[in-house]
Amino acid sequence: MNTPRPMKLEAAAVLTRTARVWLRDDGLIQAVVFPNPQPHGLEAAQENMAAIAEFAVEKKRPVLIDMRAIAGIEREARLYYADGGGRRVATAAALLIGSPVSRVIANFLIRLNRPPLPIQLFASEEAAVTWLKNFIE
Repeated sequence: MNTPRPMKLEAAAVLTRTARVWLRDDGLIQAVVFPNPQPHGLEAAQENMAAIAEFAVEKKRPVLIDMRAIAGIEREARLYYADGGGRRVATAAALLIGSPVSRVIANFLIRLNRPPLPIQLFASEEAAVTWLKNFIE
């Protein structure tokens, strides 16, 4: 199966159907999940990983994922994020959470699917960025 490509490049950011992804000035890749009442599925996960990979062509980078607006995530998407190439493009991932729903989803991803790279939950973007800077190569 071919991995879907991100939908649109907009001023140094890649927009998929479910997120906006860009390379920050400090060397981190940031992804912000759009509010959507539908669960995040496999196709969305594939698009988002392809978008992240666009900014990790020359080297792996830490990734800040703002998932505060996520409403749900399907099992296939969780599995894909956990082992769908994340270790090829990322040195670490910080999941920015803000609601009980995003906390539960993030915990499922970390505890049940055990991604093969350092990953932590944060309620503060500042704390997440500080932690991720330890993984800049």
